[in-house]
Amino acid sequence: QGQVVLWTKRKDLCAETTWQKVIKREDLPKIAIANPETAPYGEVAAKALKKTGLWKFVEPRLVYAQTVSQAFQYAEIGGVDLSFTALSYALSDEGKRGCYWPIPEAPSVVQEACILKRTPQKAAASKFLKFLTSNKVKPVLEKYGYR
Repeated sequence: QGQVVLWTKRKDLCAETTWQKVIKREDLPKIAIANPETAPYGEVAAKALKKTGLWKFVEPRLVYAQTVSQAFQYAEIGGVDLSFTALSYALSDEGKRGCYWPIPEAPSVVQEACILKRTPQKAAASKFLKFLTSNKVKPVLEKYGYR
C-alpha cells in the first residue's frame, strides 16, 4: 500500500506544519496532481482535497500530470510549487532535497500484481512475483514508505 503526500522542493515552505496550511497559501500558484481520472495517486489526493473542503479552493491552481511520477517531476524541476505525489518519491534521493507533508485524509493506494494466463514466461513471472513478496524485498518497500 502506497501513500500520497504533498511535496515541495522549496525549503522556505518546509516550516509549515500541515499540508492544509501549505495548500491554503495563495502565493503558490501551481500545484501538480496526477490525473484523478486515470492515476490512483491523483484519485486519492482529489478525495482528500474534497473530504477537507479544499478542492474548490485548490482546483484553479492544479496542473494535471499524466502520472504520479510526472507530478513529482513538475515540482522537482520547479515548474510547480507543490506536488501531490507518492511517499516513495518523497523518500527517494531527489525527494530528500525537499520536504513533504503526510495526508492522513487520503486513502492508501493498493498496489497489486498478477500473472497473465497467456504469458510465455509464466515460470519466470511466478518466480519474480514470489521475489517481490519475499522477506528479502520487504525492507526495501518499507524504506520507501510502502505498508
